Amino acid sequence: MPDRDNQINKQPMFSSDLSRRSVFTKIMHAFLLIAVVHQLAVSLLMEGPRPGQSADIFFTLHEYGGYAAFGILCVFWIWSIVRRGETKLGALFPWFSSDRVKAVITDLRLHALELRRRRLPAADDRPLASAIHGLGLLTVTLMALTGILPAVGLVLPESGRLLISTHKLFANLMWAYLIAHAGLAVLHEVIGERVLPKMFSKNG
Repeated sequence: MPDRDNQINKQPMFSSDLSRRSVFTKIMHAFLLIAVVHQLAVSLLMEGPRPGQSADIFFTLHEYGGYAAFGILCVFWIWSIVRRGETKLGALFPWFSSDRVKAVITDLRLHALELRRRRLPAADDRPLASAIHGLGLLTVTLMALTGILPAVGLVLPESGRLLISTHKLFANLMWAYLIAHAGLAVLHEVIGERVLPKMFSKNG
């Protein structure tokens, strides 16, 4: 269906959202990545406190790491709102704009077209990629909130147990997101598209 493919390729892709990341954005992205990996890794080793026993070192690391991660996340959210010339919040969360939703759907079709041609779509801030990044940011935010609220005692014990269960659910989703995200980054590197320097280097 060449005509349809040509129409897809001509669709507007919100090019104003395609931008270089500032050094501060890259630093915050790296800090957030380190915090998330730390929390997920430590969660595999920790054992929660039992009646009459204190928590083990890994649980303590997870608890204080959670405070640090929440602080980093708050700064990241504030920066995402106030920064200029980079990916906008509307691109990360396009679901409230019909035009942006159409752009995501169009980009999804473009990805399907590229995959049918046995090619990997370019790793940039296209609408679909930005929307997926937004889902990742939302997941890590909910994971942090459901962990921090019971930890600081802002909820009743019954609600705390429910939040901890939800926290574990979001942690599993975060594992899936992180593995898929890292896997795609490595795949892009293998085929010669240097995405890691773009994400972390000063001049990328």
